[in-house]
Amino acid sequence: MTPPGTHRFFATTGITRTIEARFAGLDVTEQRAVIADLKADRALSPDFRNLAVAYCTEAVAGGGDEDLADRLEALLASTPTFRVTLGALYREHPQLPRPLGKLARRNAAVWLRSVLSLPQVVGYNGLVVLFDETEAALRSLRPWSSLSRRQQAHLAHIRTFVDHMATGAFRGCAIYYAVTEEFIDIADRNLGALSQRIERVRLPELDGASNPRAVWVNIDELTDPGPQDPRFFADLSDRIIDIGLAAGLHPSDAERAAHSLKEIGNRYANFITEGRVREFVKEAAGLVAQNVAPADTQGRPI
Repeated sequence: MTPPGTHRFFATTGITRTIEARFAGLDVTEQRAVIADLKADRALSPDFRNLAVAYCTEAVAGGGDEDLADRLEALLASTPTFRVTLGALYREHPQLPRPLGKLARRNAAVWLRSVLSLPQVVGYNGLVVLFDETEAALRSLRPWSSLSRRQQAHLAHIRTFVDHMATGAFRGCAIYYAVTEEFIDIADRNLGALSQRIERVRLPELDGASNPRAVWVNIDELTDPGPQDPRFFADLSDRIIDIGLAAGLHPSDAERAAHSLKEIGNRYANFITEGRVREFVKEAAGLVAQNVAPADTQGRPI
C-alpha cells in the first residue's frame, strides 16, 4: 500500500493539505481552538466531522504516530492506494472518536457537502468551486431530444446542487458553472425542475438591466463597464501592458502600444460577435510581446 503522503497527487493537494495549511504557524492554544470549533460544529456529517477531528488531533496537532496519521489521512482523502479497516483502527486506538467516516457510494452526497463546507469551519473565509461546462454542453448534450440516461443524471445533479445551496447545506461555499446559453435551452427542454430553478425573474421595469446576483448571468453582466464600453478594453489594455512592463517592455514602447491598443479597443467595443474579448486579448498580448526585449540567462534585457 502507498501511504497518502508519498502519493504524487495526495501529497500536494486535497482535504488534508488544506487542514495542514490552516494549522501552519499556529501555537498550541490556537490549534486547540480550531479543533474545538470543529468538534462543536453540527452541520458537517458526524462521521466526517469525527474523522476530521481525529486527523487534526492525532496527525496534525499531535504528530507522534506516523502509522495512525497515514491511516487517518487515507480515510479523509479517500486514497485509493491505501486500505484502512475501521474495526482494526478502533481496537488499536480506542481514544479515537466514533463513528469515524469512510467514503462510500451511499454517503458520497453527504460527504461532498461536508468537504465543501469544511474550509469555513476550520477558519478559512470560504471556498469557491468552479465548473467549466461550456464544451461539455456542446459536445455531450446534443441532440436535445435524445439525451442519454447519464446526461439526464448530469442535469439532475446540477439541480441538486441548486437545491442544497438554497437550503444552506453548503456553508461558506459558492459554486459557479460556466455554460453556453444553449445549456439553458437544454435544461428547459429536458429537465423542467432544473429550468425552473435557474429561471430569472422577469420584471418589466428591469428589462435590459444587468443583474450580477441572479441565479444565472451572462459574463458581460459581471463587469463594469461591460465589453460594449471602450473603457472596458482600456482597462484591459492597461493590465496587459503592466504584464509587458514586468517582462521587459520599454516605457517608450509601452506608450506606443497603449496608443495602438486604444484604437483597437474602440474597434472591439463595437463588435457584436461572440468571443470579442478573447480575440482582443490575443491581439493585444501579441502586440505587447513583439516589443518585449529578449532576456539573457540571468533574466536581464539584452
